[in-house]
Amino acid sequence: FWRWCIASAFMMVLFWPMLRADIPALWAAAPRLLLLALFGSVGSNGLGYLALHYTAPTNVAILSSAMPVMVFALQLALGEKRPSPASVAGIAVSTLGVVIVCTKGDIASLPHLRWGAGELLAILSNLSWALYSVLAPRLKPPVSQRSFTFGIALGGSLICAPLFVLQASSGTLMEASLPNIAAVAYAGIGVSVFGYMAYNVALGRLGPRAASLFMYLIPFITALFAAAFFGVHPSAYQVLGLAAILCGVVTAMLAEERNAKV
Repeated sequence: FWRWCIASAFMMVLFWPMLRADIPALWAAAPRLLLLALFGSVGSNGLGYLALHYTAPTNVAILSSAMPVMVFALQLALGEKRPSPASVAGIAVSTLGVVIVCTKGDIASLPHLRWGAGELLAILSNLSWALYSVLAPRLKPPVSQRSFTFGIALGGSLICAPLFVLQASSGTLMEASLPNIAAVAYAGIGVSVFGYMAYNVALGRLGPRAASLFMYLIPFITALFAAAFFGVHPSAYQVLGLAAILCGVVTAMLAEERNAKV
């Protein structure tokens, strides 16, 4: 809840002149924005966090590789152009790379991972984000990307408000410690403002299929940051997995670019 409140307040202060001009269009599109906020802010994030209470982060990370596949499937269901064999091959290679990284190179251990409620929540979280990715370009009102992202954040705040009240009444609110406050502020500004704005721009310019492929790069970028700032050098299985992720993304992106020109 606080994450989306911070994002809304930050954008209102920073982008107010632009937001003021787009308020009539945002108000007219309020039902669509609430639907997108349900999928893109509340469903994907909330279900993902909840999944971590019931299963290991490894399982959640592995299942996150299904999100681009879900985007491709949803677009097919909506009558979009079929992906080329090269796109499908690129997704398969990137998914394999994610599995290699998350299983520490022991792919044979995959069938022995425990699956339950947490995994189901992770799948629903990815499906929610896939729905947002596919529907956002279709339902976006004629406003700037800044105003559109503000509408999503404000919608997320409104949807989360009753959930926050329910959580407060049960006495399970997050402790107001400095690390927790810093984490919420980062999630509110760094992720919910600039991260969502960048992704929304990518959806508009590249399309859902191509934009969703960049989700595969999260483990790759994480490894680079770990090496640069913390001196954590990748193991052999991580190098192999990250190489597969990068090759798969490049292959699929080039295939999508060729497919768009046909």
